[in-house]
Amino acid sequence: PDEVNALAPLSNGRLAAGGGSFLENWLWILDPDSGERILEVNTPGVVRALATLPDGRLVVGGDWKGLWVLDPKTSIRTLEVETPGWVRALAPLPDGRLALGGEWGIWLLDPDTGERLLDVKTPGWVNALATLPNDRLAVGGIGRLQILDTATGERTLVVRSPGEVSAVATLPNGYLAVGNIGGLQILDPDTGERLLKIEIFGWVNLLAVLPDGRIAAGGGSFPENWLWVLDPDSGERLLEVETPGEVLALATLPDGRFVVGGDWGLWLIDPSERLLEVNTPGVVLALATLPDGRLVVGGDWKGLWLLDPDTGERLLEVNTPDEVRAIAVLPTGQLALGGNWGLWLLSPEVGERLLTFILAPYGEYFSFQESQIVAASPRAWRWAFVRGRDPVTGKFEVYPYEAVGELPPPKKAAV
Repeated sequence: PDEVNALAPLSNGRLAAGGGSFLENWLWILDPDSGERILEVNTPGVVRALATLPDGRLVVGGDWKGLWVLDPKTSIRTLEVETPGWVRALAPLPDGRLALGGEWGIWLLDPDTGERLLDVKTPGWVNALATLPNDRLAVGGIGRLQILDTATGERTLVVRSPGEVSAVATLPNGYLAVGNIGGLQILDPDTGERLLKIEIFGWVNLLAVLPDGRIAAGGGSFPENWLWVLDPDSGERLLEVETPGEVLALATLPDGRFVVGGDWGLWLIDPSERLLEVNTPGVVLALATLPDGRLVVGGDWKGLWLLDPDTGERLLEVNTPDEVRAIAVLPTGQLALGGNWGLWLLSPEVGERLLTFILAPYGEYFSFQESQIVAASPRAWRWAFVRGRDPVTGKFEVYPYEAVGELPPPKKAAV
C-alpha cells in the first residue's frame, strides 16, 4: 500500500491499519504476527486517524471530511458523520464520548448516535489528542498545546510551542509527553511546567506509551528517519531503530510490542530485545538488506560494510571518497550507494565497482544542491539525469533514470 498514516490495536488482538495517497485509499485489518490481511475496507479518502472504542468498534477518520464507526469483524458501518474538514485525531473518552479534531477544531460526539455534545473552536487545525485524568483533554496544534475541560470545553491551560505540536501522549504518572519539531518535552498538565526536554533532529510525528511506561517516539526529517524508545524520567535513549522512511503511524500492542508504519510499509518491533549490537567508527547514515539477509551499512566514516546479521561479522569493507548517505539494492542484485561525491554501483560479493556516476548540471533530488546526489531512497520519484563512465569504453555517457530508488537498466539519451 501507500503511506500508513494510522494504526489501532483491536480488542481481539488484531490490528487496524489505514492510509493511502491520491492513487489509492485503504483500511486493512491484519494479524500482527503473520501480517495476514483479514479484511479490506475501501474508503472515500485517505485514512488519517483510527481509534478503538471500549466495545471493540473501530472509528475511522480521514480527508473525505467524515468519520465512520464500523464493526472490524464485518466492516459493517454503524455510524457516519460528516465533518467540516479533515479528521486528523481521535480519542475515546473514559465516559464513552468520542473526541475528534481536525481543521475546524474539536467535537465531542456520542459514538452511538453521532450527536454532537460539545463544539470547541481552536486557533488552527488539531494534530493530536490525548485524554488526561480529571476529565481533561490534551490538544496539540499550531503553535500551542491546550488542556481542555471535557465537560465545558473551557481551556484550563495553554502552553506556547515553537511550530506545530504534532504528537501528545499521557504517561502513567499523569504527566504529558509532547512532540514537535526539534524535540520532545515532558510537561506537568496542571501547571505547564517543563520537567524534561529531549532534543531530536526533525519532527516528532508520533508518540506512544508502552505498558512499562517507556515512550516510543517516531519521526524524522529528510534525510534521517528514526524510531526511539525513551526513558521518560531521564530522557535516555534505550532503543534506536532507523526506518527507511518517515514514521507516520505508531501503536502499542497489549503484549508490549509496538507497530510502526510509514511510507515504506509496516514493522512489528519487540522493544525489549536487542538482537545485535555492532560498534561503528562513525554515525550510521544508511542501511539496506540484501536478498540473502546480509546487512549493508554506510556512514560518515567514508566507508561501507557488509555484515552478517546474526553475528555482526564484517564480511566486506569498501572505502568511499566521503560519507555514504544512501544505499539501495537493485533488482539486478547490484548495490547502489551515494553521497555528495556521486553514486557507485557495486557487486555486493566482492565490492567491485561496476559503474561510477557523477551528477549532471542541474541534476535534482529533492532539496539537494547541484553536484550532489542521494539516489537510493525509495521515496524518489522525480526524473534524475546522471553522467556515468562506461566501464568498457571509459567514456562518459548521460543516462536518464525515472525512479532513482530502483534504478532500471540505463538507457542512453541524446544530449
